[in-house]
Amino acid sequence: MSLRTKALLKKYEADRATQDPDLCPFCISDEKIKKEFTYWHILPNKYPYNKLAKLNDLLVLKRHARSEKDLTPEEAKELLSIKTNFLPESIYKVIYENLPTQQSIQGHYHVHLLILHDKYSVMPK
Repeated sequence: MSLRTKALLKKYEADRATQDPDLCPFCISDEKIKKEFTYWHILPNKYPYNKLAKLNDLLVLKRHARSEKDLTPEEAKELLSIKTNFLPESIYKVIYENLPTQQSIQGHYHVHLLILHDKYSVMPK
């Protein structure tokens, strides 16, 4: 099961099939940075989980690291600060993180920042 619609999944798979496997899509992204931090930035997700969310951005580490355990102390401290200080006051409602074995982008740690479609929201209106 995919969290993307069939049309977007088809485009995602076609683009991944033609992409150089040695190039990281986050590092070569032409998406406009929405928010800049010292070690992290927020990018729009070019292939959002559009079945689940009406907005899907990505909190991306500026360097390659496979998982949260590979972060430097400074990167981990800033991530915690983003999670505890920035995100609660932001527009995002859900943080979604794949475990390393399920990441489609291996080797570049990232976290999905979501606003779910109303039918999936657990927040009262």
